[in-house]
Amino acid sequence: MPDQGVPYGNPERMAWRLALALVVLTAAYVVAAADEEGGANGPWHGVTVTDAGGWTLRDVTLALAADGEGLVIIRADGAEKPLAFADMALVVDADGRDITDEVLTGVPALEPGAEEEPEPREADPRANPEFDVVPPEPALLPGRGLGGGRPPLFAFALDAGGGAADLTGDWFWGLEDGGFAQFGARLAHAERAYLHLLYRHQDAGTRSFAGYGEVPRVVDFTMQSFQLMYGSHTVDRRKSRLRALGYCEAGGGIMRLRAESGGETASSTRFAFAMQAGMWLPATDELTLDLGLHAFYKPGWLDEEEAGGTSLGLQLCLVYLWR
Repeated sequence: MPDQGVPYGNPERMAWRLALALVVLTAAYVVAAADEEGGANGPWHGVTVTDAGGWTLRDVTLALAADGEGLVIIRADGAEKPLAFADMALVVDADGRDITDEVLTGVPALEPGAEEEPEPREADPRANPEFDVVPPEPALLPGRGLGGGRPPLFAFALDAGGGAADLTGDWFWGLEDGGFAQFGARLAHAERAYLHLLYRHQDAGTRSFAGYGEVPRVVDFTMQSFQLMYGSHTVDRRKSRLRALGYCEAGGGIMRLRAESGGETASSTRFAFAMQAGMWLPATDELTLDLGLHAFYKPGWLDEEEAGGTSLGLQLCLVYLWR
């Protein structure tokens, strides 16, 4: 394995980290801009709110609570009143439109005079056309959050892709930044929550070693990551101008450094913490592009005789969704 030492500052690595941070900030701005344009996340200004008890507040501002599990009514003088989704009866905007469903479900309300076209339904060839019965659609319970009653975005999903990662910290001393390939599977746990099992294989460079009078020996270094993370994604807004979903995942896994030379191999395996965040950009109902940033951190405080290190990378993946 590589010798442990103290790395010196590297301007190229610093520029790479700044570029990664810029990508993350840009992604967050795009998601925020998309939500602002859609208006389905509020805040809603100048609205009239009626709660389940019959109380009506006029010309107030309505906003989502910080945890996304309720609403907050804000008066002109700044006074705030929390309100649960279940206690909401009616919301009318300044133009007189009923936007209750938009507030409860996150789906933008239709403009005045617009009609939503029903989706075509394929007829059952075995059915009698004179007595054709339309099967009832499953009802969606109003409300937001991980248990808002909506069906999950997917039941099972597979992802594959790759990217580039920066290796920083004394644990990776002597190794090089490089590209990687990754494969994963997600299993839905709730409306917006899931488990993510991930494998990543990263190139860590090549070094040449030779003793006095010996033929140089070339050693190839790689790193394998086996990760299990718990994740959550934002609400899917099919009617928004820019359909994008943000996601965040955290968990842990196994980090294995491997050295190979002339058919001989040596490896070192350690526990590491995993984190990943990014955006899903749906291309179709089944295919989604995944642009994300990950960090895989091997702590140095678990063993006083070992240093720590982090693999920080940017990935682009293709995700296939089974519903």
